[in-house]
Amino acid sequence: MAKRAFSEKRLFDRATCSMPGNYVLKDISSGTFVCKDISPKGIGIETAKPLPVDTKVKIEITTKKKVPLILEGKVRWSRKEDDSYRVGIEFNEPLFILLSLIV
Repeated sequence: MAKRAFSEKRLFDRATCSMPGNYVLKDISSGTFVCKDISPKGIGIETAKPLPVDTKVKIEITTKKKVPLILEGKVRWSRKEDDSYRVGIEFNEPLFILLSLIV
């Protein structure tokens, strides 16, 4: 089956990353992830289980300078890839200045 063409909606380039982190969904469930890519507007992560689309999420990552950051956003998409799930999260507030601390 051929892949469908889609319109790229991203306003910013993504930077590759491989930092571990933690997430909390609606203050009820939590888990770990590995960051795959990040931009000022969002983050792509890999998790062991899918995250429900349109769910509010808090994520914590530690910067390369060992500073913990807690970011809030919403799950925009979640799909299975091999033995894990790729998840896209849109931040509530852009990260323009903080992004240099992460990548």
